Amino acid sequence: MAPSAVPWQYLTHVCLAFGSVGDDYKLNISSEGMQVMQELFPLARAAAVKPILSIGGWGYGSAGYSAMVSSNYSRYTFVQSVKNWVAEYGVTGVDLDWEWPGRFSEEGVPYNPDTDIPNFLTLLSDLRNAFGKNITLSMAVSSSVPLVSDMSDFASYMDWFNMMFYDFAAGPMNYTGPDAPLYGGDSLADSIDGCVKIWEEANVPASKMVLGVPSYGRSFTLDDVSLLFSSRTDVVHVPF
Repeated sequence: MAPSAVPWQYLTHVCLAFGSVGDDYKLNISSEGMQVMQELFPLARAAAVKPILSIGGWGYGSAGYSAMVSSNYSRYTFVQSVKNWVAEYGVTGVDLDWEWPGRFSEEGVPYNPDTDIPNFLTLLSDLRNAFGKNITLSMAVSSSVPLVSDMSDFASYMDWFNMMFYDFAAGPMNYTGPDAPLYGGDSLADSIDGCVKIWEEANVPASKMVLGVPSYGRSFTLDDVSLLFSSRTDVVHVPF
């Protein structure tokens, strides 16, 4: 879709995904990303839609975070580079999509189980001190695994959390299922309703939860198609 064709009247925010953290600890945006920002963000602002820059993403998109948050110098370098991008492109919000602080995500993506999470919290403090309330701060989080048992300190810096309430049906599975089930399952982690309760128990207020819902579907390959019919005793034909 061309930027001029975006139905702005239905939107409040538009997010460019993704920038990344470079080896020099600075915010890095590809040439394609810069072109999108140059075309899309002025149209968004003209329509009173707030442009946001998301940094990170799955796998190698988040590879630079652990090193960047590890020292005062590297965090300062990152924050200053973010300030430059915000000023140049009229960005109104920064979304931090680190998947995942302190735990494994994908082979080759660095993480430190002891220092990532406290260092990440310090980065949020640095960003809030640098920008005040002039921009919004948000972060993408797992559907059911809070970073710590008490997320109060994180919530104090965040305007909202982007809850990744999707991909419940992903990876090798022995059964079919929905990507984003609202209710159901054997545990709280099996549905959106249950995951909201998990995050509320971790002291994230529901008012700061933005629910991510997929606009895609998945297909399933059956090991034995005959099993689909073996338990059926009759077939009902419905006229149309």
